[in-house]
Amino acid sequence: DERVLGDSLTKEKKDSKVKYTLLLDKNDATIMHTSKYVSLELQDDLIAIEDPFLRRIHSHSNLISKYFDRFDVKGYFVPNKILSYVYPSDRFSGSVEASNEDPIAFSGKSIRKHELDDTCLRVADGVHEIGSKLLPIISIAEQQQKKNDISNKGNESYMSLINALASDIQSILKDGNCPKKLRTISSTTTSSLVKLYNFHLKIGSLLWTHKIHGENKQRIEFSLGEVVKHKIYGYRGVVVAWDPTPFTDVSNWDGLRDVENANEKPFYHIRPDVNDCIRTFGGPRNFRYVCQENLERWESCRNYGEVEFETELDSAQWRWDPDSGKYLPSEEIKFMYAEELGDGEEIMVSCIEGLREVLAGCLLGVRENPDNGLFSMDDLFLLLKTAESLGGHS
Repeated sequence: DERVLGDSLTKEKKDSKVKYTLLLDKNDATIMHTSKYVSLELQDDLIAIEDPFLRRIHSHSNLISKYFDRFDVKGYFVPNKILSYVYPSDRFSGSVEASNEDPIAFSGKSIRKHELDDTCLRVADGVHEIGSKLLPIISIAEQQQKKNDISNKGNESYMSLINALASDIQSILKDGNCPKKLRTISSTTTSSLVKLYNFHLKIGSLLWTHKIHGENKQRIEFSLGEVVKHKIYGYRGVVVAWDPTPFTDVSNWDGLRDVENANEKPFYHIRPDVNDCIRTFGGPRNFRYVCQENLERWESCRNYGEVEFETELDSAQWRWDPDSGKYLPSEEIKFMYAEELGDGEEIMVSCIEGLREVLAGCLLGVRENPDNGLFSMDDLFLLLKTAESLGGHS
């Protein structure tokens, strides 16, 4: 049967592409004359070890402990909770004991309902406790603002970003502070945990991007929201972001043949004028990635007004200012790209660094100290495994 044969060949082709990450035995690595202790190998090149005396490898202890809890006498390494969660169908991954007492099913398994209830309560209370530790940092920043009276010096943007962060924390606290009956086996616990995680990512991203862009600010000729014009193709556009160097290899791009060391030049994310694109390219374009050497300021922007886009800019992030002839970015975007925040910038950085320090301390305690007073890694893994039953949060 041609179809069956084709399916079989397709399956073989797919199987041949399966790869495994291996921790190599130290002695075998020495025989192979390699200093590597981690290797990526094709499934077709591997066979199972039948001899039970050869199944336990001698590798770096920190590598073994990173992925496995112990070596079982049956002849295999027992995956730790993280590895078991990533590979739930693996036959050596851990499982949850089944129970006939109000069982809740997930992935073919079940757990006691009251255990999940208790876990939800601990995590909700722990998230609320972390949020409560973050609020005083916001209060300190607000007090510094009042003390220095920086709001009267054109620094309203600084306080606007502070207020946005405070709003994020209040949202976390709101989910974690609902009545206990609502916090059991509901999406609320997972929602508060997701919000805390996203806030943690946001804080880290704000500080990292602020630092990177601040270090390269002196190389940047055009500011966010500025209307520019392409020197070669003639279309106008608005700067909505920039990179110190291009995020991809641009050495073979047609428009950069006369630019030396283009891969070392700043590049700008441009939202182009739709009419200019139709005239230049024969159709609309929503985005252009342009080298600084190919851009110049468009001095007539005050006379002609706003640029017409194929899809409008996010009104929550950008607004047109006819007096300056620029699009003004939100305070969060300004901070990320190290735009001038006036006297409040130092306080803003100190505030966000303080938030990151508290978050890092709490989350490190959750990971390494079971008696941290918040919740445990076991609680998190149980919630992750039952996430679909708790409202489908990822």
